[in-house]
Amino acid sequence: MKVLVINDYYSGGGAENVFRTTSELLLEDQHVEVEVFYGSNERTSPKSVFAYFFNRKIKKDLCHLLNNFMPDVIHIHNYYHLLSPSVFIGIRRYRKKHPELKVVFTAHDYHLLNPSSGLLRYKGKKAFRIPENFTLFQLFRSRLDYRGPLHSFIKKLHWIFAMHIVKVRREINLVICPSLFMNNLFEKRTRLKTVVLRNPLAFYQEGDFDNKVGTSEELRYTYVGRLSEEKGLHAFLHAFKQLTTKNKKVFLDVLGEGEEKEDLIVLCKALKIDEYVEFYGYLKGDEVKRILERNNILVLPSLCYENAPLSIIEGAAMGNIVMASNLGGMIELAKMTDQYYLINDWEKELVDVSEKVRNCQFVPNKVRDINLFDKENYKGNLIRLYRSI
Repeated sequence: MKVLVINDYYSGGGAENVFRTTSELLLEDQHVEVEVFYGSNERTSPKSVFAYFFNRKIKKDLCHLLNNFMPDVIHIHNYYHLLSPSVFIGIRRYRKKHPELKVVFTAHDYHLLNPSSGLLRYKGKKAFRIPENFTLFQLFRSRLDYRGPLHSFIKKLHWIFAMHIVKVRREINLVICPSLFMNNLFEKRTRLKTVVLRNPLAFYQEGDFDNKVGTSEELRYTYVGRLSEEKGLHAFLHAFKQLTTKNKKVFLDVLGEGEEKEDLIVLCKALKIDEYVEFYGYLKGDEVKRILERNNILVLPSLCYENAPLSIIEGAAMGNIVMASNLGGMIELAKMTDQYYLINDWEKELVDVSEKVRNCQFVPNKVRDINLFDKENYKGNLIRLYRSI
């Protein structure tokens, strides 16, 4: 079986990690031939608005690869940032001569459902959640990009072009949903065939945490993810300020990069909590693991409906108590661990929840069924899905 794995970028965030892991795991199987196709090594913008809608070079390169490699399955992760809907035009053209071709799509966000991939609207740079029962009319009346009305308008046009002119959904045989939350939205809003398959973890629970700090000694929080407005870090830092006034043995490690990084550093100084907060930037898996092994609380204060944030499972696998927003896929992943708190308002609830954690005897957290996120389990299920379609 020949599989072509496609994504906008080679490196970047969670979707890129799953893209790389998918291709690497498939390469280990002696019965699968694998090729990868991506637009850029790192995150970058299209060269023009036209290329955002239709990238001629990408289409040409993809058609050349398809004709030479002749895949049985194409597995797409993301396409709409850089590759553009033109990849589906290339796939459709190839499919006319090879109707047996099947296309699998992993839904890392909500782009197939609406123009706002994160189910967010904006006033200025401030993000607001779109209701789960949204209508497209509501969305098209809203500003869907923090950069301004023009970018929002282009984003809406791009989605209309992709869904109603190119008709990308017609080329997809199966949608892989990494969460039940995402799967339920697809079942309600599309006729696409879906299946739930959890994303694979970068590392696993080992059981011994000799370097783990007890919560009665220090509260050591970790945030792992992109530093952007919808991740809720502004509100969390204000809540964290309240903690530092009550107890000096509280610390926050922020792991990740993003457009909000400098603003968050400035905010920490303004709140006079910079001595308690450390920004590490982007770290590789082993470095993230080392910090999670030491710290005792994993926080995910997102304002948006996170789909399947693996930081929750990885944090719990390293013994961290989970504190996450009571939204989207965060709920089901938190409930897959032994110790979790789902929070509606961080500024009102963080202090009380943290005191509960401090006053309880600390026992490292666990993931109840870590095998659901095992790489070999993911690879085996993926190959079975390819064969089933």
